[in-house]
Amino acid sequence: MKSSPIFSSVFLIVTSSLLCSSVALSLDKTTASDQSWFVTAGIGASSTNADNAVQQGPNAGNAPSVGYEVDSNAVYSLGLGYNLGNGIAVQGDLRTREFTTDTGAIAANASGQFAGNTYSVDGEVQSTSLMINAIYDIPNSSAFQPYVKAGIGVAKNEVEMSQQISPLFSVIGDTSTIGSACAGTTYCFPDDSSTEFAWSVGAGVRYNITDTFGVGLDYQYIDLGEAATGVDPNGDKVVYDNLTNHEVVLSTFISF
Repeated sequence: MKSSPIFSSVFLIVTSSLLCSSVALSLDKTTASDQSWFVTAGIGASSTNADNAVQQGPNAGNAPSVGYEVDSNAVYSLGLGYNLGNGIAVQGDLRTREFTTDTGAIAANASGQFAGNTYSVDGEVQSTSLMINAIYDIPNSSAFQPYVKAGIGVAKNEVEMSQQISPLFSVIGDTSTIGSACAGTTYCFPDDSSTEFAWSVGAGVRYNITDTFGVGLDYQYIDLGEAATGVDPNGDKVVYDNLTNHEVVLSTFISF
């Protein structure tokens, strides 16, 4: 379900405030030396659990019944956090990643109007998430610091897609909104974006090279909601439902 940016922002502010307050109240006799700010930056890879993208609308019965496979690519992250003491920290984490759908020729629905034709699509979802994470460092005396984390936030999912039906694309409806980039047998669905509620869980390990600098390996599972193109002149759209991702990021961190 799509949520408005205003609702998502208010929800994020309220829930993150309650989370920070409850964590702070749980601390007992934290010293000033235990408290510090830290920044992180990282790059990594991802593997998606997302369902296949599917066409919805009055002409969906012509499209391949299996939908279109979704792949995920590199992940980039920036973070700013604060160590509250007693192994507990809160962090704002900004990440971006891209989901792609670039298929070869897929047989049309055999019972549809375009039986005997093939469909191919070229699409992408640019998903940018802003999360508030609660992090707990597992007690450990070595230079390696394992941790677990959980977060809530919002994701902005931006979609663009073109589709080709071969050997002939017989457009059923009004084509006046089709741009020159979609000439011939290629058809563009209108770009669209939505703001979704997001949540994540994860774990990782940091290696402290010095007291203030180190490197880390971070894993998280994140649910980014859904995404969809705009509705085309024929009343159809392509929906990416259940955008979920496994992400592994190699990062550096500096505390101050």
